[in-house]
Amino acid sequence: MLVRNVAAGLASSIGAALIGLAVVPVYIRLLGIEAYGLIGFFFTLQALFQILDLGLAPTVNREVALASAGNDLGRARVLLHSMSVVYWSVACLIGMLLFLTAPMIASHWLKSKSFSSETLSQVVAMMGVVIAARWPIALYQATLIGRQRLVAHSAITLGMAAVAALGAVVTLSFVSTTVSAFFLWQAIAGISYALISRSVAWRSIGKDRKVRFSLPALKSVWKFSSGMIVLTAAGLVFSQLDKVILSKLLGLAEFGQYMLAAVVAGALGTVISPFYNAVFPRFAGYVAAGDARGARDLYERATRLIATILFTLALVLVLFSEDLIALWTGNSELARAVAPIVALLAAGTALHGTMYIPHALMLAKGKVGVPIATNLILLIVVVPMIATLTVRFGVVGGAWAWLILHALYVVIATTLTHRCVVPEWSGLTWFAREIGIPLAVTCLVGAAGYFILGTGEWTKAARFGLVFALAVANVSLIVSASPTSFRIGSRRSSLSVHPSTGEESS
Repeated sequence: MLVRNVAAGLASSIGAALIGLAVVPVYIRLLGIEAYGLIGFFFTLQALFQILDLGLAPTVNREVALASAGNDLGRARVLLHSMSVVYWSVACLIGMLLFLTAPMIASHWLKSKSFSSETLSQVVAMMGVVIAARWPIALYQATLIGRQRLVAHSAITLGMAAVAALGAVVTLSFVSTTVSAFFLWQAIAGISYALISRSVAWRSIGKDRKVRFSLPALKSVWKFSSGMIVLTAAGLVFSQLDKVILSKLLGLAEFGQYMLAAVVAGALGTVISPFYNAVFPRFAGYVAAGDARGARDLYERATRLIATILFTLALVLVLFSEDLIALWTGNSELARAVAPIVALLAAGTALHGTMYIPHALMLAKGKVGVPIATNLILLIVVVPMIATLTVRFGVVGGAWAWLILHALYVVIATTLTHRCVVPEWSGLTWFAREIGIPLAVTCLVGAAGYFILGTGEWTKAARFGLVFALAVANVSLIVSASPTSFRIGSRRSSLSVHPSTGEESS
């Protein structure tokens, strides 16, 4: 089942990412780079408002996974209904909050040469409508993931990504070439997404019309959820603070360049999210069954696999980003400006992605203290570092801050996880074997590729062929360095064994 869920998640994530990447040049051509900066600001706001999630989505994910493992879906139904009341209430609160603060954000935060304060205020208010419309989706996604209904979850995600993106292109092309029209369509798509997700999530656990709002059900998960509130807040600030600071320090045009690079580097999330969504319920099953051996096998092999994929994709982006962006946007000048930013963001994102496996294990065990401590430690560093590097080096300085920050994150998170959560597992051995080997091989292959590309004039086709060959060589070398880490046929491989029955599954 894990392989099927990962495959479904990857297909959905890759498809959604390709759709998103395909429409970005259209947005830039029809709206301009400043308007795209506004779209980037919207995504930053949407991410930051996840703080108001109060840790409930990951809590629902965990509780539904545990209820499924214990065949106690009645508890899951009560919890989902009670959480729904909370989520839809928060959605209304978000819409009202952004409507009231829109004039202040337009006048005192955003810097634009093309838009008046009144226009910016209207657009920010519409952002509130879109975020509110999409808000409850996280609850229903968490339910589907906890039930391991990754195929249904992936189909909905891909389908609604197509509706939101392609519908926006049609709206901008044939109705109105304004950023307001863009956000109006996103609001329509968002509420449709929420209602469809709601219907499928309820079907996955069985709708019961007798279920009522239960305060005790919310209180029963409060201990875990309260830790997740702090963890979610710190994690979101940690991941979005660069964009918040840069949106203040840079003009919308430069910020648009940074967000364009972030979209490209963020394509690595097409690998990260499916792995996390598939691995977390499996960890929860191992924890519920007391199967420490299965959990450790999954921990080690999943880390090596995700590190191999992420580092190889990051290698391609580092060496070939300028050509990709020029081909993608049709703008060579923009590609030259954005390529160095992409390289730095991709490297940092790849490092960060390897930490999703330890994160999934900690949440499955109910241990939220370690990731909270990690994020709080890094927050002390991140604010002055981003501000200093951005003021001195501009948008590239902000990208350097991202890379340095996530390199520190890997070191701190690895150390704290293995000392506080699984002290019986050697953290140094795990890091050296599961992350260190793929990282070292990728750095060597990348250095060789950079040297070869600098030795003469290469056509785009020749550069692509070389980078593709380097990517294949990189994967081959990593697998050769530790072939047992990729074996998925034996009982020892928890990637193919059901946590409670011991039966192999595909």
